[in-house]
Amino acid sequence: MSTRLLASGSLVLLLAACATPSATTSAASEGRAPDSSQVSPPAPPAEKDDSLGLEQYVALGVPSPERSWSGQDYAAAAQALSALAQKSPPELPRYQSTRSGPLFARLTSFENVDAIERLQVAPLARVQLAGSMMEPASQLLMLYIGANAASGGFSTEMIELQAFVTHAAAEMMEAIDQVPPTDIRNREAFESGMAQIRMGLGKVAIGALTTVSERKVYSNEDRLRFLGTLKQDLPRLLPKLEPLTQQEVPVRIEKLLADEPSPEVKRELEALRSALTAPAH
Repeated sequence: MSTRLLASGSLVLLLAACATPSATTSAASEGRAPDSSQVSPPAPPAEKDDSLGLEQYVALGVPSPERSWSGQDYAAAAQALSALAQKSPPELPRYQSTRSGPLFARLTSFENVDAIERLQVAPLARVQLAGSMMEPASQLLMLYIGANAASGGFSTEMIELQAFVTHAAAEMMEAIDQVPPTDIRNREAFESGMAQIRMGLGKVAIGALTTVSERKVYSNEDRLRFLGTLKQDLPRLLPKLEPLTQQEVPVRIEKLLADEPSPEVKRELEALRSALTAPAH
């Protein structure tokens, strides 16, 4: 049902190869997203919103959605919501819910990731900060996959979380590119970690395109919104992928264009194709 996007060991290896002592395993990331070819058909959609109120989530240990979140906040949310999901999956926060919508919006807010870039910290610290968000965010994605299998109606939440994990991956890779060569004390270990991460990023990219193809799982509205974020993030990730995966991505997009019946989705796919071929700034 899922594939590993970025093995935690690969980021640990990469960080350990650099000269910053604070690069610890607590900053390791393990992104996960559904392998769309293996996701079982969704259960019938839920008929009502059974999510809790914001105060109830905070009482369970979820951080307040009224401020931006750090990796520690994501870890706390993943722990609290994992316990909730074991008891009652329908009570997980929902997209645009009148009860829990602000919390789900915080879970998937790109602002949490984009704030890292504005911090006056070294690139290696940015890698740690982005990676520390990816692991718990990926755990949350898996929670919603399980909830969708159990009670249905969570496809929108799944695609929103997948977009967030993809965005965090793009930020992390840009930060890695900015690590000064003088900070890399073990080049062999660094390259080994990067090779593993590039393989994981290939699963991110191909998994995202597979999600776009799943018309029976995701609505056109969901897919259009997802494609809007991919236009930002897939061009940032593409140069970081292994060469054959870089070649595979545009082939996949051409296949999606050939098969897509929705004119609106097809236009967004064409825009994504153009974004991938535009000259880098």
